[in-house]
Order: sequence, then C-alpha cells, then structure tokens
Amino acid sequence: SEATTISAVLVESGYVVTYEQPANGTLTVKTVNPVADVPSGTRVKEQDPISIQATVNEGYEFKHYLINGEKRLPNDTQTLLTYYVAPKEVTAVTIEAVIEKKAEAKSYVVTIEEPKNALMTVKYGNYSSPTQVNSGNEVPEGTELRVDLYPDDGYELVHFLVNGNPTPSESQDYEAIKVVVTGPLTLSAVVEKKAAPVEKVQLSVQEEGVGGFATVKYQTPGSTTWERPTEGTNPTLDLPVGTKVRVEATISITGATVAFTHNDNPVAADQLTDEGLTYEFTLEEPANIKV
Repeated sequence: SEATTISAVLVESGYVVTYEQPANGTLTVKTVNPVADVPSGTRVKEQDPISIQATVNEGYEFKHYLINGEKRLPNDTQTLLTYYVAPKEVTAVTIEAVIEKKAEAKSYVVTIEEPKNALMTVKYGNYSSPTQVNSGNEVPEGTELRVDLYPDDGYELVHFLVNGNPTPSESQDYEAIKVVVTGPLTLSAVVEKKAAPVEKVQLSVQEEGVGGFATVKYQTPGSTTWERPTEGTNPTLDLPVGTKVRVEATISITGATVAFTHNDNPVAADQLTDEGLTYEFTLEEPANIKV
C-alpha cells in the first residue's frame, strides 16, 4: 500500500494592534483582563477587549480616535478612555488619536460711555467676586456681562444702549441687562430727569335754581381737546393745575337770568362771554363754581 502524508497548517489567531504615538500627546493601549501594556505590533487574543486612552499636551485638544479608519469617541470623555473588541474576522487593528491645537480664544474691546447723572457698572463672573470691566478692557468672546445702572436722585433710565441699539432694562425692580460678548462692544444708557409729579386740585360745579342747566368742559395742560366729565350734572373732578375750565349756561325759560359764583365770590360781567352765559378760567386752586 502507498504511504499517506498528513500535514497541518497552523494560523495565528487573534489580531495585531498597531499604533503610533501622537505628536502632541500620548496613546496607551492595554489588555483588560489581565491588565497589561500592549506595545504597537502586539497580537491580542481573538475577541479579547483592549482599553485605549489618550492624554493631551497643554494647548491641544482631543477630537476622536480612528480605529481602522473609523471614527470612535471615548466611552468616558473625561479620561478619553474607550474599550474596543475587534470583530472575529478582523486580524489587524490600527489605532490613531486625533489631537489638534486649541483655537486661540478671541477677545474684544468693551467701550463704556458713562451716561450723565448716573453710575454704570459692567462686570462678569460669579456674584461674590466678579471681574470689573473698565472702558477699553478686552473681554474674552462668549463672556456674559452684567450691566447695572444707578441713576442719581431725581433721574431715571430711559433705556440702555448696546452698540447704539436701545435696549430696555430686563428687570422692573432695578436697572440692569446682560450682554454676551460676540465682537467689539460699546455700552451706554439714556437717562433723563424724572417728571415732576402732577399737582391736582378739585373742581366742583353746581346748578342752582330752575330754568336752565350748566355744561362743563375742560382742557388739561398740553392737550388741545375739550373733554366732558362723566357726571353730566353737578360734577366733582380732580384736575391738574393749569387746566382750562369752561362752564356754559343754557337758559330754557324765557326771561330767566344767569349768575356765576367762584368760591362764593360773584363773577364779574367782564369775565363772562357769550352774552354772560359762559365762564372760562384756568384752574390754579380748588374751585367751587355755582351757576
């Protein structure tokens, strides 16, 4: 009988791990169980997991891993650690850590145009120990500024100005806004003197007798419109000092006569118009008119 030859072809199992150290950081590869370093070119048992961890030099930032060209993000973004198990059919794994230089932070000049009759402060950071910003200072892009205004006595805020744009206060309790720095910034505010409180006095008009009726009209300071009181007869009104008042008498019985008194003093004929039927005056003090 003829001789039979039997041979066996042995193929290494597992996968070979290959990597290079990044220029601006370090790359560490280890087996998981047991924990052991995996130098580049080492063969790892089939289906055995490996841990991949990067550290980054100052001024640079980690972007992602490339594992056989495929983008992978860390399982733990704080330690830049990821775990990887090669598929059974994979025999080689190439690892790369993508690390890039950090973009330089931009800063912009903040110009503060102090309004008259008020103090304006610009700050950022925590409330307990904020950083004060003075006009001409450079502030990093993305910084949120707190702008507070403290008007002098007798003055009030109209609006803030952010790069010339009118901006209302964000609070009804105090004058303040928040502004995020996205470029050169100019801050100011428009402040004006508070309007003096309007002084009002009482006007009352009373009809007496029979044979007619009285009509009241008034024109408040700054207005060009004559208004009528809601009460049609014997009205009592609180009106601003300087209001023009017109009291018109209408006779409904032939032969009836009209007389006016102002705070119980007779109104002279030369103060009346419309043949003595209209009395017009400017309200300077409380007035009780009788017709």
